[in-house]
Amino acid sequence: MVKNRVAIVVVLLVLLSLAQPVGAAESGGKKVQLSAVSSEINEYRKDFGVSATRAEEALQTQAHAANIDLHTRVEDSLGDAYAGIWFDNRSSEYVVPLLPGTTAGSLVSALTATGLQGDEFRIVRAQSSWAALEVAQIWINGRLLAMINAGLVQTSLDPRRNAVVVTYSESVDAIGRIKIEGVADRARVDVELEELPGERFEGSLEACDQAYCGLPLRGGVRIHDNDPSKEWDKCTAGFKAIGNSDGKRYFLTAGHCVEIPGTYATLHWGTRDDALTPRYVGETKQYTYPGQDWAKIDVGGSWWDVPSWPGEVVYWGSPILGAYEEIIGKTPPVSTDYRINGATSNVTGNYACHSGIVSGTTCGEIGNLNATWTQGGLTVYGLVELMNICSQSGDSGGPVFWKNRALGMWHSSRTDAKCNDTGLYTDINQATQALGVRIPTPETGSRSWHYDNTPGGTLTSKPAIASSESDLLDLFARGTNNALWYRHWNGGGWDPWQDLGGQMSSGPSSVSWGPGRLDVVFLAANGSVEHWYWSNKQWKTDNLGGEFAFDPAVTSWAPGRLDVFARGKTSRKLWHKWWTTTHGWSAWEEMGGDLASGPAAVSWGTNRIDVAAVKTSDSSLQHWYWDGSGWKTDNLGGSFASEPALAAWGPNRLDVFARGKESNKLWHKWWANPNGYSAWEDMGGALTSGLSAVSWDENRIDVVGRGTDNASAHWWWGS
Repeated sequence: MVKNRVAIVVVLLVLLSLAQPVGAAESGGKKVQLSAVSSEINEYRKDFGVSATRAEEALQTQAHAANIDLHTRVEDSLGDAYAGIWFDNRSSEYVVPLLPGTTAGSLVSALTATGLQGDEFRIVRAQSSWAALEVAQIWINGRLLAMINAGLVQTSLDPRRNAVVVTYSESVDAIGRIKIEGVADRARVDVELEELPGERFEGSLEACDQAYCGLPLRGGVRIHDNDPSKEWDKCTAGFKAIGNSDGKRYFLTAGHCVEIPGTYATLHWGTRDDALTPRYVGETKQYTYPGQDWAKIDVGGSWWDVPSWPGEVVYWGSPILGAYEEIIGKTPPVSTDYRINGATSNVTGNYACHSGIVSGTTCGEIGNLNATWTQGGLTVYGLVELMNICSQSGDSGGPVFWKNRALGMWHSSRTDAKCNDTGLYTDINQATQALGVRIPTPETGSRSWHYDNTPGGTLTSKPAIASSESDLLDLFARGTNNALWYRHWNGGGWDPWQDLGGQMSSGPSSVSWGPGRLDVVFLAANGSVEHWYWSNKQWKTDNLGGEFAFDPAVTSWAPGRLDVFARGKTSRKLWHKWWTTTHGWSAWEEMGGDLASGPAAVSWGTNRIDVAAVKTSDSSLQHWYWDGSGWKTDNLGGSFASEPALAAWGPNRLDVFARGKESNKLWHKWWANPNGYSAWEDMGGALTSGLSAVSWDENRIDVVGRGTDNASAHWWWGS
């Protein structure tokens, strides 16, 4: 096949100020401690020269794709015609190459079904399938193996160019270049040739400084040989894992941290806790290096083997550079318990971050996939590139992650430049498959109720909470100006409160029927129901009429279906109105009852709706449910005030929450088939409003109310 012209890639080094932390914000000469989310936005702005709004939108699109594993969905949809996928950071959209003879219709339907909007993806034409590129790369590697092992050549796959990329050192002689070009000419796919400066591709394996934490064990901390005389031989811990067949608890790191051929093997691992007390980690059970680069350590029975086993990594601060661009330290941690909720696929163009015990945490753009890399005559295959990052000896094995999903373990950087370098890491899905483990999700750890008031705010109503997808939350409330206020949990932290405007005479209720869609209802000044909805990246409004009191409720059993409930102002009865894509809004229907509060509503699936409200006569909780054939009702007892809350994490599971009439505490009751209802459970707290609840996955519930300080009180059930 006709070969592409040789491209000369010039590496530009950006000179930084003395001791200036990379990506740190400055205010009046003082370092500003950033959240993980704001740090990612700032780094993205720096890398791509875009506004904060543009950066946030691009990162949210990538976070959604990671949550649904867009890469796998596209690959499954196209089958043998799959040619890769990548994210275009210039246009903030995913790009899917399509082979000749493959129609775009089914692919467009598959992409829109994932919740991506039309301006978040585009389709381009390509010549070679991904499988064909992989076969060609293996063929090329075989013919250039001597130069690969000598550190003169490396190969990778680039979905952006639909090509195998062969990168060679400037020191390759004329005969070697003729051979490279001849191999490229004979390949049956496009091959891009790139020349890089330097005699050989010889970075250093980054297996050496201090970084310790206490319980629980988490990725990003320093690990080393448990023999005190060998403690100098250091690496960074990667991710917690659980054995697929034995259920044991493991820790993952780089295989070369265990043993580089010709040196001793680290079979027993240690670390220190936050008091610098030596702690045994566990025994090496499986590792591979060279060829691949991964290892698993059995931590069962160690001090770190505690009942709760959540996936967490340390999101360190930025590296601090010295006069000669050397890393001399790092700023304080941004988050010491950054959650990891499973693994996802690597996609070229997506953003990702890596944590190392020396360089801290830096983020960059994912480059080519399936890369080869040789150091000391030892070659590793199947690596992923991460561009414009910082890395140094000691970072090996550390976690690479994005939006609470594991991506891989750190291998090395391409050169000995400490920053603005391209790094390489192993693919997490390949590693876990080979090691027979999985990355824990919130469902695989022990679960309990947690409480915090970090959403904050100054509320004049009950808050409302919704979730459009896993690990994302949307919080609404009425502010002191009676406008609708909004705050978003993006998987790593809470975004700032936003004033959306409007004039409210009640608290809100909210629901999402899927990614990119939010519906909010509240009472206008005249008692009618105001309806706001987020669609196609903008807010729209309409008014549903009626004359009501207290907070209304909204739920959805599927995309294109809404059900709204409200309590009549004078009749004190329950009223219902619904909307479908095909028929629009129904008229209001009266459902009876005598209510002392506004209603709560939830749906666990098509043709199932549950509604609850406080009765006037005895303050007990009245429950209605639609099962597809008609409305039925029962009474859940108790003595309550204000709007209750309902959540359902799946069919045949209902969780009910209410504020005690006398105690103002949070109370909880649940129903599960076939066991029926539990007793009411006292969860404590001190509330001054009704409640709202949502579940974004099995065994995950978030509940919000207003505390005595008028800020949001937040409980959640999970690990």
